[in-house]
Amino acid sequence: MAKVLIKLFSQPKRVFAILGLLAMLGVYCGLTLPISMYPASSRPTVQMWIPYANLSAETFQQQYGSIIEGRINRVSNEETKVDTIKAEYRDSNAYFTITFNWGVPFDRALKEIETVKASVSGMLPKEIADNIGVWQQNRNSGFFAASLYSDNLSLKELYDKVNPLLRHHLEKVEDAETALLWSPEMYILDIRLLPDKLAQYGLLPRHVRSMVQESLNSFSGAKVNFGTSPQQFIIEAELADEKDLEQLSFRLGDKRVFLKDIAEIQYGKDVNRDRSFKTDGLSSLILFASPKSGANVKKMSEDIMNIIQEKSVSFPKGTQFRIIVDPAEAINKSVANLIKDVFLAAAMAVLVLFIFIGGIKNIGTAVVEIPLSMILSFIVMKQTGMNINLISLGGLALAAGMNVDASIVIMENIFRHRQIWAKAGKACHSFSQRLELVSSAVREVAFPVILSITTTLIVFIPMALTSDLTNAILGDLARAVIYSHAISALVALVVVPIVRILVLKYYSNDTSALMDKPLESLKNGYEKILLKMIKIKGIKLYAIGIPLILAFSVTMILAPNLPKEVIGKPGSDWIYMYVGAQDSSSGRHMENILQENESKARELLGDRVDYTWVQKYNKTGGEMMLKLFHRDDMEEAKQILKDNFPNSRDRYFSVDSWNPAELPLPKEWHFKATVKGTDETEIYNTASKLRVFLKENDFYERTQLDPGSSSVYSYYFIPYKGALAGLKKAGADFSFGDFADISRLTSEPIELGNVRYKNTSTPIKLSLKDRRYNSPDQLESYPIRVGEKVVPIKALGQFKHIKKPTSILYKDQNQIIQVHGTMADDKKRGWESHLTQVEAEVREHLDEIITSPENTIEFEWPQEELKEALVQLKTSLLLSLALIFFILWMQFQSVKQVGIIMMTVPLGLIGVILALTVFNSYLSLNSALGIILLNGITVNNSILLTDVVNSLKAGGLRGSDLIITAVNKRIRPILITSLTTMLGMFPMALGLGDGGKILQPLGIAVTCGLLFATTLTLFVVPLLLYEAEQRPVDVESANRSGVSKLGDESEQVWLN
Repeated sequence: MAKVLIKLFSQPKRVFAILGLLAMLGVYCGLTLPISMYPASSRPTVQMWIPYANLSAETFQQQYGSIIEGRINRVSNEETKVDTIKAEYRDSNAYFTITFNWGVPFDRALKEIETVKASVSGMLPKEIADNIGVWQQNRNSGFFAASLYSDNLSLKELYDKVNPLLRHHLEKVEDAETALLWSPEMYILDIRLLPDKLAQYGLLPRHVRSMVQESLNSFSGAKVNFGTSPQQFIIEAELADEKDLEQLSFRLGDKRVFLKDIAEIQYGKDVNRDRSFKTDGLSSLILFASPKSGANVKKMSEDIMNIIQEKSVSFPKGTQFRIIVDPAEAINKSVANLIKDVFLAAAMAVLVLFIFIGGIKNIGTAVVEIPLSMILSFIVMKQTGMNINLISLGGLALAAGMNVDASIVIMENIFRHRQIWAKAGKACHSFSQRLELVSSAVREVAFPVILSITTTLIVFIPMALTSDLTNAILGDLARAVIYSHAISALVALVVVPIVRILVLKYYSNDTSALMDKPLESLKNGYEKILLKMIKIKGIKLYAIGIPLILAFSVTMILAPNLPKEVIGKPGSDWIYMYVGAQDSSSGRHMENILQENESKARELLGDRVDYTWVQKYNKTGGEMMLKLFHRDDMEEAKQILKDNFPNSRDRYFSVDSWNPAELPLPKEWHFKATVKGTDETEIYNTASKLRVFLKENDFYERTQLDPGSSSVYSYYFIPYKGALAGLKKAGADFSFGDFADISRLTSEPIELGNVRYKNTSTPIKLSLKDRRYNSPDQLESYPIRVGEKVVPIKALGQFKHIKKPTSILYKDQNQIIQVHGTMADDKKRGWESHLTQVEAEVREHLDEIITSPENTIEFEWPQEELKEALVQLKTSLLLSLALIFFILWMQFQSVKQVGIIMMTVPLGLIGVILALTVFNSYLSLNSALGIILLNGITVNNSILLTDVVNSLKAGGLRGSDLIITAVNKRIRPILITSLTTMLGMFPMALGLGDGGKILQPLGIAVTCGLLFATTLTLFVVPLLLYEAEQRPVDVESANRSGVSKLGDESEQVWLN
């Protein structure tokens, strides 16, 4: 290695030429790296929606549910591991939510579930199979949304004018998976069946549906040879446009019945369309775009904005445009603030060097390591598929303060050797002389530098053993630190020495630093205190006992009460409010409910709100989003809404801040219980009683059931025994499924296909004209032709009200309902102990809560993923300590000395827990990583002290003189390296800016932990080294373990 370094030092031009090319490549890679709020980690969630058609939820679940769940389960393998399958059976459709493990590619997950869809379609009735929907939730990639609206034009008119301007350009957005302008209004050809006419001719809706769908089909046959020119044989669809629709007919005996005889065919707005959007109260179009997996969401957003700005001049007069969600804006603000932190960290490091070292050349030599390491890191980040995000930038900011440490050690030894040469009268004017001086200085400390950087980086090796949530969140930070800090070793060992060879042309002792005199006073005071402590009898017990007792105390008393979170959330100016209304009877009713709540929310928040956006999901649910002028108003505004929108039996509200590019983190629950049983009604009753019990005792601020079920009366038709057989005997082509079909068509039209109308592909929908059949009396009187008679349906059975839950959840083929609870933000601290008390209270009142002996209540840990992640990090911590111990033992070959060096570990732990407690911060994955990282950083100071003690011991020093001389030699580099790291993380610890809260716990952990550990290290480690020195010493062993022969020079001289 020494020969390689000397060869590099002797060819500075070549080294700088290569370095220049790498720097340019690094700049290019940095500019082309994708930018997002969070790492490009993936945890796909895929949903499959299946309508029941005319089947009941119970029948569908029994006949098909377990088969579908089983086929989804078979998707899970080593490459596409499925974490959870949530099967929810609602009144008219089933939702299967499949959550895959972290790291499974989104496209692979979607493909697997689409394969399941194809496999189950063959066993399902055609009407069900044709309407299955599959889509994925790429939640951590963000999305773009904007609304267009006009006072002058209807939504259809606006859509018809704007969509042609945007459609082709949106389709070409490179990073977008989907980009389109969507209208909540759809115009259809509505076939409105006439019940009396159907009964007159003995026809049923399924006859009409089958005829229309068959008429829409075209077919392809074989090729037909016309001489030498074969042509494809095509059978055209019978139904080509709306004129053909009226002429479709049935042959009933010798009579021909046309579609127009039994139905009205109308073109118009689809009044049954569920979704609607409003911006500031005005109905709106929505422009929506979602990114491809791993794409640059920031660039996607900017490309769409450029298209809109370019085409807006051609929009109809009076068209208004409002950005609803622009991830580029949120990302730009958060990333820009963190980039400021990175530069501020570098500036802090420069300030420390200026204060302690002085001299522009000295500072420039050391500081060049910070930007160079960062720029070269971009090359590796590009090659390993990373992107620029808040987590990876946090890693670079963390590394910025640490990266100069190696350069400082290298420069210190070069300065010391220059002083020795000067005292010996040796000149260093020629290049060969300077090469010899610098090479000998670097050779002497190269291994300690590599050892120090290795102990810092080795703590990240166990991170490779973590999985899922831990690796997804912390992986980019760990990789960024590893890349940057490892590159800093090459810069310190190659670039810094070459620069010193070029600038070190003469010796001068005139350069002084601002801290020279204060540091001299500090050292004198420190030495006096240390000498007094050395003389204390039994100091070894104090030096070991006090840190260990403190570490045990804070770990057992303070740590359990620290609030826990996965990762901090970035600041936001959006409030999200979900509105559920079980008492809503129609889509129009739900729109009115949303409008009332929007007006109330705007009145409550007043001038805090910039604008609002409202979306109706269906007839019982929707959301409001309120854009605030100032983020500082967020907490107050949220509390106002929570206080004024309480949950009730029929209404459910959920209020929270929202960020357009959040990671798909687990929901933060503080209570979780699962109710199991055999009867869905009794399961619901028990779950409801448990929820009421939690609310009445004020255990949690908010409680909810999953699924969000409610017990309502359903209207059942119970056929008489033998009724169906009697119908068949009378020649009636009727089943009770047809009756369910008729009821559905009253309020839920069925889409049959598309046909050309006004030069546009227009959906055809089938419905029942007479909406009176929504009423019980009319439904019971629906006419059915039986032979030559027309009879009401009530002649075939009885109608009855039965109360049942609106939906039920299945897990592992068992019916369940989950009960969740969340605490108010100001009461989260100590939620674990509160949970223990709540569970005990519930157990005491089980007889009052459980409504059936078949039911059971199982308590679950509400934050299982966070618990598992912290356990993984705890394992990583222990493994990193073992690795550090092994590396140090290989170097020092003394268990005692390694034990002394590692006494800094509990010191850092004490500092972290005290700091998180004092600053009311969280024990998160970031702060836990800070504890692990401190293991590698804090031992470096002990390594420096132990190494110089061994070298001085080999030179003959003993006793207190040995210890005082050693700390005298190393206090300056220890202070410099510690301060550059602490101050480099200080801006992050303040948590300023939009993304500041995300990495604030990490900043607090490293800054305060290192401050505490460094302060105590300067006393604990020297005292333990002194006690160890009082025993017989093998000088030869000291020679082997000491890696640098520093002689007995009493002070370093910092030169220009």
